[in-house]
Amino acid sequence: MKNSRADAGAGKIKHKTWRYRSPFMRCARFLARWIVLKPVLNIGFRIRVHEKQNLAKLRGYKTCIVVANHTSHLDAPLLMNKLPWRVVRNIATASAMDFWFKSRLRSLPMRLLMNTFPVERGETNRYKGLSKQLLSENLSLLVMPEGKRSRSGKMGEFNTGTAALAIRYQIPILPIAIVGAFEAWHPDSKMWRSGRPVVHVVFTPPLTPKKSETVDEFNDRIWRAIRQTYDKTARKCDLPTQDEIG
Repeated sequence: MKNSRADAGAGKIKHKTWRYRSPFMRCARFLARWIVLKPVLNIGFRIRVHEKQNLAKLRGYKTCIVVANHTSHLDAPLLMNKLPWRVVRNIATASAMDFWFKSRLRSLPMRLLMNTFPVERGETNRYKGLSKQLLSENLSLLVMPEGKRSRSGKMGEFNTGTAALAIRYQIPILPIAIVGAFEAWHPDSKMWRSGRPVVHVVFTPPLTPKKSETVDEFNDRIWRAIRQTYDKTARKCDLPTQDEIG
């Protein structure tokens, strides 16, 4: 089994992380996934999964970082629904502190369904080091490296933090292209479009950091893998490619 434990410096981090690893919460998440998440998504959308065989390449790793393009509130629930349980059972989802953790009414369902942890988008650093600690405790992460939903459907730049974590812990990145979520649930809409719109989830081959690769180079390689997969899928499905999005 390939090791993903942190270096000794991570021991200085003192965030309370018991709930992310709790067997009780894992069991509750499993039940919520089948009783709530899957039925709701299947009623609202026609979800098409592509290239699922690439997930087999994660075998042998205790942890990974799952990344995807981000256009909709649909994205994270969609991935938690379509990723295999062997990945989801020990995964924590990065979520914006200023949106999902403003009230318990909003944060509790997300914690139950997706094991969310807060990420601050401002200058404060209350949760600095939390993602490192989670990885050091053998949890995988689900991250949207754009940091916010695209308002146009066009992919933005990826923050380099995800690539830096993968290099530091020598773990793979699983890039996923989500195609059609923007059209299915526009960022300015409170609800998704009626008529069970089609959304595509495409698993690309996992990427591991190369020995001489810099953070910026690896980050660019992750971005390009999702961008190219997005465009390839969009052409097949008669949807606009990234270049065609205004």
